Amino acid sequence: MFRKRLLSVFILALAWSVSPSAYAGTMTLTSFVDQSPATINLPATQLLMATINTSGTQGGNDATATAVQISGSILAADVAQVCVDYNGTQVFCQSNPASLASISLTLGGNEKGGSAFDYRVTLNPSAAGKTIRLTVLSITNSNLVDNIPLPASTALRSIAGGATAPTVTSPTFANVTDTTATLGGTLTSNGGDAGTTCGVEWGTTPGGPYPNPVTGVSCSVGVPFTTGVTGLPSSTQIYFRARATNSAGTSFSAQNTFTTTSPTLPPTVTVAAATNIGQNSATLGGNVTADGGAAVTARGIVWNTSSPAESGGTTVPIGSGLGAFSQLVSGLPAGTTIFFKAYATNSSGTAYSTAEESFSTLAGLPTVISPTVADVTATTATLGGTVQSDGGAAVTSRGIEWGTTSGGPYPNSVPHASGGTGLFTVPVTGLPTGTVVYFRAWAVNTQGTAYSVQSSFTPAGQPVVTATPATNILLQSATLGGNVTNDGGSAVTARGIVWNTVSPPEAGGTVVPIGTGTGAFSKTVSGLPAATQIFWKAYGTNSVATGYSAEQSFTTLSEPTVQVSNLAFPVLAGRSMRVSWTRGNGDGAIVVMRLAATGRADPLDGNDYVADPDFTLASELPTNTNNFVVYKGPGTSVNVNGLTMSTNYTVAVYEYAGTGATTDYLLTPLVEASARGERVRPLEYG
Repeated sequence: MFRKRLLSVFILALAWSVSPSAYAGTMTLTSFVDQSPATINLPATQLLMATINTSGTQGGNDATATAVQISGSILAADVAQVCVDYNGTQVFCQSNPASLASISLTLGGNEKGGSAFDYRVTLNPSAAGKTIRLTVLSITNSNLVDNIPLPASTALRSIAGGATAPTVTSPTFANVTDTTATLGGTLTSNGGDAGTTCGVEWGTTPGGPYPNPVTGVSCSVGVPFTTGVTGLPSSTQIYFRARATNSAGTSFSAQNTFTTTSPTLPPTVTVAAATNIGQNSATLGGNVTADGGAAVTARGIVWNTSSPAESGGTTVPIGSGLGAFSQLVSGLPAGTTIFFKAYATNSSGTAYSTAEESFSTLAGLPTVISPTVADVTATTATLGGTVQSDGGAAVTSRGIEWGTTSGGPYPNSVPHASGGTGLFTVPVTGLPTGTVVYFRAWAVNTQGTAYSVQSSFTPAGQPVVTATPATNILLQSATLGGNVTNDGGSAVTARGIVWNTVSPPEAGGTVVPIGTGTGAFSKTVSGLPAATQIFWKAYGTNSVATGYSAEQSFTTLSEPTVQVSNLAFPVLAGRSMRVSWTRGNGDGAIVVMRLAATGRADPLDGNDYVADPDFTLASELPTNTNNFVVYKGPGTSVNVNGLTMSTNYTVAVYEYAGTGATTDYLLTPLVEASARGERVRPLEYG
């Protein structure tokens, strides 16, 4: 490669050093002020305890941290928060410190000196009656002048106040049952403790004890609270009171009382004999003679074709409450023994009549459903249906009937070999190819003949398909096709080829659609693996099935077999030239150009090189070989520019196949020539 490269390097080195603190300002701690009140009264939130005044010089460093200690009889659990402010703005707070011996507060915003640090605490109610002292242990700054000096402490202060016991009144009860009730009260004062919780406690002795507490109920001052209570003894007078608890203790309301109800029993119900019996219906009912101590919310009958009726039977609701009831029940199977019971439901549960009644519906026509079609060919099919019910009388015969007119008539009847119920099928022959056939299933008992709904289909077979031999076989592609010679009596809605690397190709192979209808078809199929045996078939699909041709196979090429030829330079124009060639049998050609005095480098298989016709911009093949890719593609010529006049260049052209990691270059025979802005001088190789 010939390239002019100009490298101009200008280096200016400046070096200086100064003592790190030569120009740094300082923060000076000027005084410590005890701000704590003589007696601290709770509640205490963000209480100012101490102030440290500072001064600073220009360019001072930021303070990074400060540490305090809290002492006295106060405990860590009594301290909710410790905060530090600077210049009237809160900088950092430490909540619920685990230890009071040294509490670190992070700084580092813009605390350079000249403003005050304020130290504040927030105390929990449990701090009442204890003492507290705050000591500022340190302020961290790389240029600090401590004129106080630290540590500095406030006076030891007493803490007064705190929560008082809460008050609770108005015990209430509601929703009383035999074992449950809703109990509550009203919190009239939380004693200054926002963490107050409420509850109730109950027993069976007037005036207590109340051995059954329910605690932890959320409550607010002046707002009634309630909680559900379970496990109460039935038919019993219950004595209870509301309660409230805070850090100062637990208080109770006056006592209240109520009596739980008696236990609820299931209803008592009897069943009545069936009347008005028909093929598919009968009048059924019963009588609720006792409600069990609770309202009867539902009643009715449950019927089944097996005993007991309530085991998976059909429920028919018939009102609510006490007394006799009945209803005409439809949807019963004809000619069938029906078992039924009456039922009633209250809050205790559902009760059924002790007795179970039964009767038989009258016989009717069979029930025939679900006409089916399968195994359709051009002239035959397997047709059938299902006798769902015999109607209460034995089905003596069954079959199908068909014709070519929708809605009938159906002049062609094909009986099954036997009667009975269930699914049946019969083979049918002599069907008209390509004509819509209408059919229905039938069944006969002593009451007559019953029919299914009509269904239809068109007799047809699978298409007949042949395959044509593969052509244009390359590294990763080939032209494949076939011919649909017969549509099988139904329009061919899809056709094409299916290929695979194993036989048979249709078992998980790749499908390539190529149109619809009958006749010949073909397509160049790409994406085939190189140097691999390919198994393939042609196919055609109609409404009946997919038909396949006989299996074909071929092997894709491993690399191009015909090299490019006729390398020429038809145009030489100063700083550019036109290079042309005749293609071989690969997917394309790659053109590699170099200075004539540079050694040749061949392209490497598996590399998909990027080309640029500007010689000064083209990428090397490989890097640092000074062989440059000026073209890669399916064409037969390229205009190369960016050349240096009066300079000899050598051009090599190679046929290739594939893309990406499957790219394969044909390196022999070598096709190479050189040019110098004048006629071509071919190279000779022994």
